[in-house]
Amino acid sequence: MVGERWGSTGDFIVLEKAGNEVTVITCEENSPCVDELRKELLKDKKISVKVTEKEELHRLFARICNFFGLIH
Repeated sequence: MVGERWGSTGDFIVLEKAGNEVTVITCEENSPCVDELRKELLKDKKISVKVTEKEELHRLFARICNFFGLIH
């Protein structure tokens, strides 16, 4: 659900999922995708949000896609 809505635009990346905590990177502190995660998918998990510039986030998304041979 999150990937279809925000992942394809490169505005949201899950950096890590460890135990009861999920770390994500996005370009705005109060991102709607983080709210969606909290409401729908990760009700009992702690979500840490890292914020960066939109251009940097898109570069990182492109590098991840290229690394795994995905089309972005």
